[in-house]
Amino acid sequence: MNKIQNSIKKFDSWQQNSNRLAFIVATIHRFGQQKTGYQAALITYYGFLSLFPLLLVFTSIVNIVASGNQQFKKQILEYASSYIPILSDQLQSNIQASSKSGLILVVSLLLLFYGARAGADAFRYAVNNVWQTPKKQRLSFPANYFSSVYIIILGGIGFLASAALSAYAGGLGSLFVFKLLSLALNGLLLTATFFVLFKIALTKSAVTNRDLIIGSVLSGIGILILHLLGGYILTSQLRNLRDLYGTFALILGVLFWIYLQVRVVMFSLMANYIHKEKLWPISLLDEENTTK
Repeated sequence: MNKIQNSIKKFDSWQQNSNRLAFIVATIHRFGQQKTGYQAALITYYGFLSLFPLLLVFTSIVNIVASGNQQFKKQILEYASSYIPILSDQLQSNIQASSKSGLILVVSLLLLFYGARAGADAFRYAVNNVWQTPKKQRLSFPANYFSSVYIIILGGIGFLASAALSAYAGGLGSLFVFKLLSLALNGLLLTATFFVLFKIALTKSAVTNRDLIIGSVLSGIGILILHLLGGYILTSQLRNLRDLYGTFALILGVLFWIYLQVRVVMFSLMANYIHKEKLWPISLLDEENTTK
């Protein structure tokens, strides 16, 4: 036991003397301390509930808007369905096959609104919890309802714009410069979208627009990297699940993928808070750090 304690003390001393490592340690520690992972799980649940209706409605809208340009429509659908790598072909074919029914579309819209609004509520709570917003500054009915609606609308516009512009840039050619342009547009739009979402969700008066830039940039870059590495991540995690769980592997893959992305966003937001409040370095052996 003494060897373990001595090792912990040495690591604690080392991380406090390393500015970058101390920042990462403080962020991870605070992430667990504030139970941010549990809040991410709640957002994941509602995100999963609204994902399939969202893709179905999105497909229907694309069929209407891009009906005269089959190539552009194909590119948008492929990019949007690649939100879930490897499983995208199965999702896309199932969604397109069912999008012809008006009744299914209406039911999907209702499920989409319910899941999206509840997810927006959970997102608002998580953002304000990370930034320690006083209860008296948090929104109550009906302002919280409209705030969630704004998050749904503006977030939807931002993510759809990211998909459309990235698909357009990627369709200009196969040269590396066009691929790079697609990634740059995607990263910029994702960053701008997260900035708007954080700004709407956060009601703490002491936080300025400038304070949210770091979290927005980290979220945009983090999601972009996940999309680039998504095929490898899901392959390594789900390669044996198809034989064990069959069609349930699709559900497990979707849940895993959403949760992973939500955690990246919440971790980015926590890093933003730690940086703004200068809450590092910390001592892992200090009791005050485990009770606050």
